[in-house]
Amino acid sequence: MVFFISTGKPTACYHRRVPEQDLKWWHVRWRLAARSLFRFAKILAPVCLLAAVAYGALFLLSPWLTAHRLSQSDSRLSIIPVEPPTKAEAPLSNVTTDCSGVILRLPNHSANPIHTESLTTVSLNDGFLECSNISQEPGVLEIMAGGKGAQKAFGKELLRSKFNFMQAAMNATPDRVKWWRLRNAANQRDECLLVTKSLALTFIPSFHASAMRPIYTIASGKIRGFQIGNPEVPPYDARLDWFDAMDHHFTLDITGPQRHGPILTQPELNAMIASIQPTPTH
Repeated sequence: MVFFISTGKPTACYHRRVPEQDLKWWHVRWRLAARSLFRFAKILAPVCLLAAVAYGALFLLSPWLTAHRLSQSDSRLSIIPVEPPTKAEAPLSNVTTDCSGVILRLPNHSANPIHTESLTTVSLNDGFLECSNISQEPGVLEIMAGGKGAQKAFGKELLRSKFNFMQAAMNATPDRVKWWRLRNAANQRDECLLVTKSLALTFIPSFHASAMRPIYTIASGKIRGFQIGNPEVPPYDARLDWFDAMDHHFTLDITGPQRHGPILTQPELNAMIASIQPTPTH
């Protein structure tokens, strides 16, 4: 038998009554949540720090990364302008055409030109030529020169002349951008010039715009500019961007259907450039 002896005093083994049981429940929950958040923060903090460092490194290396990516996808960017293969001029016809601000003589085998608001088209043997006044309808060069990136990288001095801006772009090459220079002024300028050059070489109305073609300088009287492609070498396409004394931007595209033959010779093209004169109203 077991006997229980009472001492008349309350025993110590009991659960003290909590008047606000809900408050105790929320305290426990908040402690558990705080512990979970603390553990999560200990894991997340290094991850965030690593992401911030990686983002900072990518931002600082962005000019070099852009140049490297462009060089891998567009080998034409390594080409710089050179003198044309010949400066000889071939005889032309006495027929002239108005190209929205300038007059130029046409080759002997050309048909009657067709004029629209800002484009003149002339049919030739196995192809055609298109002359356009870009100053009336801005192209890649004008759009890039007006962008915030170019304004910040170059200021107004270089961008005041469209020819100077295109000259700087055509002479830019990916190897000029150095990774150890990070985002210094020179790297940012070359990054902008390479993007401009890539776009200028790509947005050409030709089936062979992406082909590796030489870039020649143009200089005849007050006309300056660049010629992309040799009309006597496959794919026989050529693109001329030229600027007059007032820095007006004109283009001349010599192109045709796929697998077309020669359309113009380089001497004929030289003679056409030399014949460029402003219209009497300009």
